[in-house]
Amino acid sequence: IESGSNDPMAIFLTVALLDVLLAGRTELEPAILVQLAKQFGIGAVLGLGGARLLVWLINRLKLITGLYPLLALADGGSVAAAVELASPAEHVRVQVVNLAGDVVRTLDLGAQGAGLARFAWDGKADSGATAPAGTYQFVAQATAAGGAQSAAQVLVSAPVESVTIGGGQGGLTLTLQGLGEVPFSAVRQIG
Repeated sequence: IESGSNDPMAIFLTVALLDVLLAGRTELEPAILVQLAKQFGIGAVLGLGGARLLVWLINRLKLITGLYPLLALADGGSVAAAVELASPAEHVRVQVVNLAGDVVRTLDLGAQGAGLARFAWDGKADSGATAPAGTYQFVAQATAAGGAQSAAQVLVSAPVESVTIGGGQGGLTLTLQGLGEVPFSAVRQIG
């Protein structure tokens, strides 16, 4: 009964078998089997309905791109990354920001065409001192012709530490060094 305390189906089966034994019967009656089938059906419908509801809710969550990618930097570490631009930009700037919101380093990438503008952060602050080990994020700003802001997303390169198949999302989940768990659908390039 202890293992059934958190499993409704185990509780149902235990109570049904106790009822059979206490009544002095040696066989399960069809009514118990019908009730068991009903319980399976109700559980399946509620489980699938709940899963669909969660997928629907999760897909409607809006995340601000500037909040990720967060990356952990070891002492003396460096990071290879790229800014993805939907259209050409006259000026691209990437800020490295710590968790307190302080700008640690500003990288000026100049004018860039549409596509990927690759850059590397050497782990140093604007002062030239090595930034302490910690968690940082990249915030990209792209200015198009005429001073209008253009869409810019930062993509970070990181080694894969492990792969989980069929995790919480039902697909592949990668654990990336310095970034943590990332769904495979978020991977833009391998190699």
